[in-house]
Amino acid sequence: MIDRNIKTGIGCVTVISRSFSSGRLLATEKYGNFSQNKYTANDEVNHFQALAPSWWDTRGSQRILHKMNLNRMDAVHRLLSPNVKFANPDSSTPINNQIVANPYRALDVGCGGGIFAESLARLPYVKSVDAIDITPDCIKVANAHKDKDPSIKDKISYSLKSLKDVEGTYDVVTMFEVLEHVDNPSEMLRLGWSKLEPGGLMFVSTINRHPVSWFTTILVAEYVTSLVPKGTHHFEKFINSKEITAWFEENAPGSHRLVELKGTMYLPAVGWIDHCNADVGNFYMAVRKLPVKLKSRT
Repeated sequence: MIDRNIKTGIGCVTVISRSFSSGRLLATEKYGNFSQNKYTANDEVNHFQALAPSWWDTRGSQRILHKMNLNRMDAVHRLLSPNVKFANPDSSTPINNQIVANPYRALDVGCGGGIFAESLARLPYVKSVDAIDITPDCIKVANAHKDKDPSIKDKISYSLKSLKDVEGTYDVVTMFEVLEHVDNPSEMLRLGWSKLEPGGLMFVSTINRHPVSWFTTILVAEYVTSLVPKGTHHFEKFINSKEITAWFEENAPGSHRLVELKGTMYLPAVGWIDHCNADVGNFYMAVRKLPVKLKSRT
């Protein structure tokens, strides 16, 4: 017997273009009003509140997230490390003592129980990580877990707050697997972009609103294999990569550069791997905020 939620998902797949035009993505006049979405922020908080106790169980409810984190860290390290200056990389001096440029200050938005934030803090060229989430139990779990590692506990600051309440700016802003869980993705992008220093990098990952995504992420992952807890994803909240790049073109014209855009897929025997088609399934992108060029006086 097919679950009623799966039937609903099948219906969503058949009306992809209509589902977007009626509603959700980037909550501007151009893209529509997202108030029609039946899954609210409170629903998302309640869902992840229930998952918080098992967040760090690599065989538990978040096991797929632990595997995904390896792929995310490969991308982050690959894109951040070339800009770090070292005194003498070939010497036997510990790498932490060789960094001569200012280390990165990072903001992790929607940190959950801290899987990515901890990995980011372990990079020697990352000075600090401010990680935020609106799920109370996730923040409690994250704080408890970081205290187990003296090498990072003073580098990470977890806060129960929304992005609009964050003060200051950062060299790196990350939004991994966040946009598909919020009511207003456009506002989330706008706020995140405003927290990024000129020259900084914003990392975003989410899921394309595509039939393949529904099949793999919802039907197979949640209902067939139980790799992901049921109710984690909602097809109508998925966002296409082209919609996000279009948002940057419209809202940050001339002040951004798309550094990287890749699709990712999960292979059970291998883990998460990158591929060249960012229009299907999961994807991530890195966008650099370009320094403002002052107009010369004539």
